[in-house]
Amino acid sequence: MMMRANHAVTVVLGMAAFLLPSAAGSDLSGRPPVHALERVEPQVFEVTMQVNITPGPPFRDRRIQPRDYDPDLQPDASRPMRMPIIMMNTWNQVDRDSIRLQFWVDEWEDQKVRERAELRSDLPFGGYELRWNLPEDRMKEAQRARWKITYDTIVWASKLDERKAARAAWPRSWPAEVRDALQPQRFIESDNEIFRETVERVSEGKLQNVPIYFAVKDLLRYTIQQVQVTGGSERRIAEHNIQGLNVQGALKTAEKQQGSEHDLVCLCVAMLRAAGIPARPVIGIEYERRPDTRFPVRSWGEFYLPESGWVPFHPIQMRDSGFHRNVQEQWPGIGTIDEHNRFVPIAFHFNSPHVEGSHLYPTIWSWIDDPKGRIAWFQSFQLSVGWKGEPEPEDH
Repeated sequence: MMMRANHAVTVVLGMAAFLLPSAAGSDLSGRPPVHALERVEPQVFEVTMQVNITPGPPFRDRRIQPRDYDPDLQPDASRPMRMPIIMMNTWNQVDRDSIRLQFWVDEWEDQKVRERAELRSDLPFGGYELRWNLPEDRMKEAQRARWKITYDTIVWASKLDERKAARAAWPRSWPAEVRDALQPQRFIESDNEIFRETVERVSEGKLQNVPIYFAVKDLLRYTIQQVQVTGGSERRIAEHNIQGLNVQGALKTAEKQQGSEHDLVCLCVAMLRAAGIPARPVIGIEYERRPDTRFPVRSWGEFYLPESGWVPFHPIQMRDSGFHRNVQEQWPGIGTIDEHNRFVPIAFHFNSPHVEGSHLYPTIWSWIDDPKGRIAWFQSFQLSVGWKGEPEPEDH
């Protein structure tokens, strides 16, 4: 397995190689950690994402209406599928040659789907989407459609030098590559006044009087203490079939003071953004060695530490470890996370930012059921990850 970053333009999957744009290896979303951060103990995993859809009732019988459709969609045109892939992040790197896409309509396999598919890098935070159009002639009479994507990725554990992190100064301005992580997004309504007011109250108006790393710890501690985590992380219709993720968003969670583990991540990220600190959610799969595992969908957060990179934090682990420590001490669940190499990242969004609506629940991947509202599809998906060992030294 060779994990080499290539500097070239995006090409379609059907070609011999899968090439990454030059920005992927040089921007602050894709580069390895530096200064206070270090990545260690790499592990290789095979990720599988499979989606199944069957015809359902018209939109008028559903709980939501289609809205804000895909900007690439033209009247009577093919409907694009959008599947996220984090090709190169601070803590993972996908093997471009390992990506495989398969698509079926009923029992017919679309042998040309790879020729139509392309990897696009136009998402915030350096995220990618694998995009292709549905075969409309086949879909008109279809009783079922499904597709599967597999790829190999290296995932690292994280280490943080607490002393160096504590010396990081508040910047006069943030690098352009991380400014997306200061803006609101779906389920993270960080521009709402409630978050700015809470930051002011918690910090007593002296937020930047302490090092940025200590400010992050204080804000996370307060936020996590306010929320009662309830319910599961997914809405499952069977043992291994997920209808969607259990997410209500940061604003509702702040108002109710309870929500899922995904909601806690959304709230933490919203608070950091309201404080002027770049932060983003990461949605992925937790690898467990048990053969009967359901591979739970997890989410965690990352904030940008000046001169170092994206620092991971796991709010659930932070909550379970207690907050009796001083901010100058090392905390479990933030910075140095030995088991971070078991959390395989998939996306930076709970739904594609290009598509709103058409799903009852967030599904990570996105598409348009029917732009004219004539038919809807019942959707479920499966996520799994298999451990493949440690990479060869030259691979990382």
